[in-house]
Amino acid sequence: MPLLHAGQAAESLFYTMPLVDGESLRERINRERPMPIATVRQILIEISSALAYAHELGVVHRDIKPENVMFFHGTAVVLDFGIGKALSAATAAAEQESRRISQPGMSLGTPMYISPEQAVGDPSLDQRADIYSVGVMAYEMLTGHPPFAGRSAQMIMAAHANQRPDPVRGKRSDTPPPLAWIVMKCLEKAPADRPQSALEIVQTLKDPRGSGAGAAQGSLLDRLPKWLPWAIAAAATGAALFFAARR
Repeated sequence: MPLLHAGQAAESLFYTMPLVDGESLRERINRERPMPIATVRQILIEISSALAYAHELGVVHRDIKPENVMFFHGTAVVLDFGIGKALSAATAAAEQESRRISQPGMSLGTPMYISPEQAVGDPSLDQRADIYSVGVMAYEMLTGHPPFAGRSAQMIMAAHANQRPDPVRGKRSDTPPPLAWIVMKCLEKAPADRPQSALEIVQTLKDPRGSGAGAAQGSLLDRLPKWLPWAIAAAATGAALFFAARR
């Protein structure tokens, strides 16, 4: 959301942003549990597009969850960058404040949607932490529940750090394989195994060929010579004529 105005009143700093007069993703999930496939795909595209823009500017949200996504004229928007982390160089004062609220070993975020690196208090996390949280939200939208629901906060954080979620298609069999693939890819424990940018999520969901094994097979077929099917057909016809002549 755009920043409309910023200033200082007496000794207090302030800023103003547009009023988002709509429901949150949390309210929508509670009303439509689980959500339609097409709706989930579109919401993921919109959220990932917003995060791609923020990450490009060097900001990691670090608290992606349904409560921080709202619908503005039907479009999902990401709110509350209150604990966002600027990756680019900042002023000494800003850097000092960042260290004060984000000390090493301090786990910021919401346990249900926290990334493994946040769960263990890794101070060097980057945009891939947000990508994991997007995967958790997508899992909940598709199946009706987050991966590790029904546990204490400590147990949930431990599960995010160490336990692999059940496959999405095991919970909801009508999930298209490309969508299930990208969701589980976002939920990989190691950041290096996840999509490296939110833009990859957008591209995967917009690609009609999908991703994963199916996409790999499709790309292989695309690389085959155009004359190969004709050659195969000609060889088959020749073989048929040969055996017919012998008979």
